Amino acid sequence: PETNIGIFPGAGGTQRLPRVIGMARALEMILRGRTVDPEEAAQIGLVHELTRRGGALARAREIAAEIADRPPLAVGMAKQLVKSALDRPVAEGVLEEREMFDRILREDDTAIDAMRWFLDNG
Repeated sequence: PETNIGIFPGAGGTQRLPRVIGMARALEMILRGRTVDPEEAAQIGLVHELTRRGGALARAREIAAEIADRPPLAVGMAKQLVKSALDRPVAEGVLEEREMFDRILREDDTAIDAMRWFLDNG
């Protein structure tokens, strides 16, 4: 809504919003000074999901516990790869992905066991 009062989003808003919801949608929201309600925020990918009033912290803890149950090396590598994806050419990211995949197969027996189970059990 900043353009309604003669300024524009600061604190990185003009840089982060297009990365989250796309260039066209970000421009439309910023130039028109438009806000969105929770349902639209979920629909356009600004938030991942909605909870009942007062339920956000409990849901965040559920999600955190779910992620914490995953093998930490895989989670850490995936997080690093995704966070750097938009800052470099795809070919460079794919190369690092391949290197990390090789590393995880060498260092994490859990990954190999899980892949074997998946191949055997579909």
